[in-house]
Amino acid sequence: MNRKIVKIDGKNHLLILNEETSVWEDKGITDELSPEEQEAKFKEQVKQGIELGLKEFKEKNDKKISELEEKVKKFENMPVVSVASKVALGDENYKGYNLKYQGERIRAAVKGREHLFPVLSDETKLRELCKFFIGAAKSLAAKDYNNPELKANTEGTNSQGGYLVPEEFQWDLIKLAREKSLLMSKVRTIQMSSNKLSLPKEGNLVSVAVIAEAGSITASTPTFGQVQLETVKLAGLTEAISNELMADTAVDIASILIEQFMYAFALKIEDLIINGDGAGTPVFKGLLPNISTNVVNLASSKTHFTDINADYLSQMIDLLADDDAENANFVFHRKLTTTFRTLKTTTGAYIWAQPAGKTPGTIWDYPIIKSIKMPITDAVSTKFLIFGNLLNYYLGIRKGLMSLDVDPYTGFANDTVRFRATMRVAGNVANEKAFAVAKTAAS
Repeated sequence: MNRKIVKIDGKNHLLILNEETSVWEDKGITDELSPEEQEAKFKEQVKQGIELGLKEFKEKNDKKISELEEKVKKFENMPVVSVASKVALGDENYKGYNLKYQGERIRAAVKGREHLFPVLSDETKLRELCKFFIGAAKSLAAKDYNNPELKANTEGTNSQGGYLVPEEFQWDLIKLAREKSLLMSKVRTIQMSSNKLSLPKEGNLVSVAVIAEAGSITASTPTFGQVQLETVKLAGLTEAISNELMADTAVDIASILIEQFMYAFALKIEDLIINGDGAGTPVFKGLLPNISTNVVNLASSKTHFTDINADYLSQMIDLLADDDAENANFVFHRKLTTTFRTLKTTTGAYIWAQPAGKTPGTIWDYPIIKSIKMPITDAVSTKFLIFGNLLNYYLGIRKGLMSLDVDPYTGFANDTVRFRATMRVAGNVANEKAFAVAKTAAS
């Protein structure tokens, strides 16, 4: 049956087709909608559904955005605290010690120079190092030689091993040791991955001459030598530490051990750089025993260190090439300071310049290094003053072989212990001509 909806006088009428007469008959008013009205109604329903969905989506997301904005606001209002400081604020106990109070002097030593101490300036790593020293100290002092962290001794007859300092900390500790020694901070320090290392040193340079046009050029060959570094085992002892102090958990035991540990190394290494005689196998060659090229001998009967005068110092300066002299230092024992401070030229002018602030004193504008490892006791035919470019001395440090042992017996009567620090080091003069030494007369 054919039917349709049409609007008559503003109202919808149902029309049905009479198939016999082919005439549309009006069946009266109806509630049905015309196709156009149905389409319009559908579009409106779709539109309303979309608008409702968008409204609900917006309400949900506005709530999430509001929550995020509130969190960001709270975060922005938080006080500014560095990551290291936030970690340091928390309490953490290790073997009875609160790590918040351990290593305080080490933190102070690296503050403002974090780029020089990438490991020790990291609070988490510093705490790990403090744990190492605390654990080693307590175990060794208690003679806990069965501790699995104790490394077996591979040399000598000592059956008791030591605690091997984690390798990642070792170079930062060496930097601390260097700061305890002006001399050690001036020489060229090299990390060694094995016990032996060969380094090149300059010999003869290419010859340069003025020649006539089209003249023949005489060939010359530069020569190079080698500096051999072979590590020796170095051991240094800390000062005696009372067992009461070790047991006092309020004491910064980590700083005490680290500082004494590195100070012992600094003193011994400085002694070897100056006085290493190269005896034995392997050898460690120091400056005084091994410089024989540029020697300024004091005149006959001048057998005392205080017999030095400005003329001898001038001779020492002139013996060095200009580039070496430009970067050279005078090195002598601190107890000779008065002697050098009072030296004058022939016209009566002092050659010593007083220190100014952080600028050290100088002799004729050349920096001064005072070392307690330089000779101080008068003797005939004795070298007692160095002038030279210390970058021409090579100091090798063996990576991964630094350890900590204890001596609980020497101070047994006083209930004290001493800690022994061991490591591998090597030293040699790279260019003897970059140095000059003053030597007392033979008689």
